[in-house]
Amino acid sequence: MQDIVEHLRSCVHERKTVVLATIVATDGSVYRRAGARCLLYPDGRTIGIVSGGCVEQDLLEHAASVFESGRPKLVEYDFRADDGQPWGLGLGCNGALTLWIQRVQPSAGEPLAEKLLDALEERLTRTVPSRWATVLESSDEAKYPLGTLLELPQEIVPNDSETCSLQRAELAGVSVLLFVENLSPRPRLVVYGAGADSVPLLHIGKFLGWHVTLVDHRDAWLDREANCLADERILVRRDGYGTVAPPASAAAVVMTHHYESDRQILGHLLPLQMLYIGQLGPRHRTARMLSELVSSGQRLLDDDLEKLHAPIGLDVGAETPEEIALCVSAEILARRNRRDGGPLRHRSGPWNMCSPILGNRS
Repeated sequence: MQDIVEHLRSCVHERKTVVLATIVATDGSVYRRAGARCLLYPDGRTIGIVSGGCVEQDLLEHAASVFESGRPKLVEYDFRADDGQPWGLGLGCNGALTLWIQRVQPSAGEPLAEKLLDALEERLTRTVPSRWATVLESSDEAKYPLGTLLELPQEIVPNDSETCSLQRAELAGVSVLLFVENLSPRPRLVVYGAGADSVPLLHIGKFLGWHVTLVDHRDAWLDREANCLADERILVRRDGYGTVAPPASAAAVVMTHHYESDRQILGHLLPLQMLYIGQLGPRHRTARMLSELVSSGQRLLDDDLEKLHAPIGLDVGAETPEEIALCVSAEILARRNRRDGGPLRHRSGPWNMCSPILGNRS
């Protein structure tokens, strides 16, 4: 999303026309889910992806017609058919997706361009949930033109169980089909410790689109060029780590490499409404910290300990700072999505147990 926002911002400022394609519905197994977007330029360049390469070439042809006519449209792709229909290509994806393709033409003074840019930029900085709706069909385009972007009207009851959905509604007597998006706040990651091994974690967090905060008591370390990648850098006193209050449902990684500082941070974070607390270091080190916190009078509840991950990260045999950052960020993502982080191939059983598929191999 960051790349799309940056390119769209340049297009708005330079008055360049582009086409925005958005997945508005999916069914079955597909590469990207509803809400995924890509920008398409007149010269064939694309920013972002909406599939694994299955639809991009055809999408460019649809984009060309939208560039020319200016009229947005819905395009459906069904990879499940294998009967000679346009998308029965034997790709084996076993899914279908519907895309909304619209022209963004700031050179014509369309208010949609600036409003769309504002809405997408807000996604990168939002701190509270919000809901938006895009008009895909309208019985009165004079009142509600196709592509109109609305904050979700009060008369529309959102489907809280879905991030994105298609909903038919009536607005001021106009029958419309809306693409409704329930937008969550941008994921927050707070890293305690500005050492060299925190840099790969900052990079991965930023790559994933998370808002990354770096906390340390050494201003020279915070000012290192590699650490300037963080969205926010907070300088504290050596004994002041407990003064930093992460946002609710943030993920925190404690890696100051200083025992007293780590213990202070853990004591501060454990009672808070955190999504994830990861403590770098061996298990016995963390156990000693927890024991000392209890001895000092702090009460640790089961809910406090349930969000504590120590040793930190998924068990993938990571050794280097880059590998450790990868397994830590993967564990945070699994926690956020309520997954256990195991191999996907085991969700339906290992392949050697799939006798109905493989037959009797004895």
